[in-house]
Amino acid sequence: MLEAKNGIGTEENVLPRELANQEINSWLDKKKIKKSQREENKASVDMLVEAFMDGSLTLNKDTNVLTLNLLFPENMGITKLDFRSRMNDAILHPHLNGVKPTDVDGRINALICALTTQPKNIITILDSSDKRVAQSIAIFFL
Repeated sequence: MLEAKNGIGTEENVLPRELANQEINSWLDKKKIKKSQREENKASVDMLVEAFMDGSLTLNKDTNVLTLNLLFPENMGITKLDFRSRMNDAILHPHLNGVKPTDVDGRINALICALTTQPKNIITILDSSDKRVAQSIAIFFL
């Protein structure tokens, strides 16, 4: 059975819920995410708050870059994913090459690749626990 590394992602909280909420709201505020979009994506906000609480997600307040410390980095070649703070079509489109418009999973993977500058072969083998957090970040770039 795989275990999370360095105590990250365990039941013990690294950050209290109130501070975790402040972190995610700070990130969303800098991205100018409206209240309606936050409410519409409450499950994603909650997932990100929990990731801040357990220490797997951190925010660089100077750059507004989110860092996901992978819970299960085995066989990945990396231990973390840094998510850029802004996105545009010039960054995203190269990652969409070969992805059909109807392939929702492929499009989300392409978005995560563009946000993290990681290749598709890394993103497609993320553990489901890490992938859920990455998808919760990506939702705010759609």
